[in-house]
Amino acid sequence: MSEGEYTKEEIKKWETAKLDDDIGQKNEKDKGEGFEKRRTPWRQTSPGRTSGLSFIIKDEKVDNGCVHGEGTGFILTINHPSDEPKIKRFGKSLPFGHEVFISVTPILLLADDDIKKMEPDERHCFFNDDKGKAQLKYYRKYTKNNCFEECIADAVYQKCKCAAFVAPGEQKRALCSSYKKLNCASDKEEEMYDLGIRSSCQTCRPNCRQTKYMISVTSSPLTERHMRQYRGKYEGQLGKNDTFSIVYVYFDMDSFQASRRSARYSTFEKVGLVGGTISMITGLTLLDIIEAIVVIGALIAAQHKIRTIISSMEFNWARYIPRLTWVAPIPQEIIELPVINVEHLDAQEIVDQVTNDVLPLEHQEIVEQPIVVRGQPINPSPPLHPLENLPGFIV
Repeated sequence: MSEGEYTKEEIKKWETAKLDDDIGQKNEKDKGEGFEKRRTPWRQTSPGRTSGLSFIIKDEKVDNGCVHGEGTGFILTINHPSDEPKIKRFGKSLPFGHEVFISVTPILLLADDDIKKMEPDERHCFFNDDKGKAQLKYYRKYTKNNCFEECIADAVYQKCKCAAFVAPGEQKRALCSSYKKLNCASDKEEEMYDLGIRSSCQTCRPNCRQTKYMISVTSSPLTERHMRQYRGKYEGQLGKNDTFSIVYVYFDMDSFQASRRSARYSTFEKVGLVGGTISMITGLTLLDIIEAIVVIGALIAAQHKIRTIISSMEFNWARYIPRLTWVAPIPQEIIELPVINVEHLDAQEIVDQVTNDVLPLEHQEIVEQPIVVRGQPINPSPPLHPLENLPGFIV
């Protein structure tokens, strides 16, 4: 696009146009009057020939600089606004002196926003505004066709050290002007196409959102009367002997069925599938899992509370340990005796005393202590253990 063919406002609109997301936008018009009110790119508001694009193309009586075929007439191709047109490979040859009708049917492939969050290596496609591997050197917006064009141009320049006239590339690059250079560029292109453009340019991936067009071409010869009418209507552009064709390009339907690219399973669907599989195999449900978590949390809290209470209590374990009287002796009462101060005698005060013989004691019978069972009516005693009043408890 150049400033001679388009205004600065139009060029700016083309630079900021979001063609990748344009399908989902509402049919709103720009603010302004007349030409400025149209959206970029222009759109057909209603189906049919009268609402579409029509133009006149005439046969110039001069030598053509770029000949794409051996016959007479002109070549026309239709492509997406973001793609570089490939007239030589996909152009339709049309004759002069005819009224040509081109019916366009789009093929739409949409994409949900959820796959845009996925990594490009995982989704295997690029969006128009992706960064990284999707950034092209010679184009601002990514498309698969533009990526192929850039790949072929780099391969041709690397082999032939020149670029074709219509190939993208750096400014001030050498152009393939001689027959030798042109044959080198053409041979390299055919080599890559014969190998397979996808195999030759493996870094180029499809668009996540893309629009393709199928066209149907019909034509009928113009009569001399119609040609005279058009020559009189466009007297400044058409001469008396000029041969021309009238071309109509239009959509033949007002709505089209689109395909949609989306993630195979969303996050919500993954959770549902995992939960359903676990419930089917184990019989558990989400409520059972929540209930188990609540019970485990309650047990942990109760155990912590019990440990806290026990650690804060002063508990005399010796009081509650049962004593076995037939093993350990019954504790005796300790009587404190008065302390008597004894005065030391001098050596001269010691008087010999008479020694008295101590006779042996008579033999006495030792009476064994009976086993005392507490808690019986004949031997009431205060309880020493919380379980002492139970039948058969022995102290």
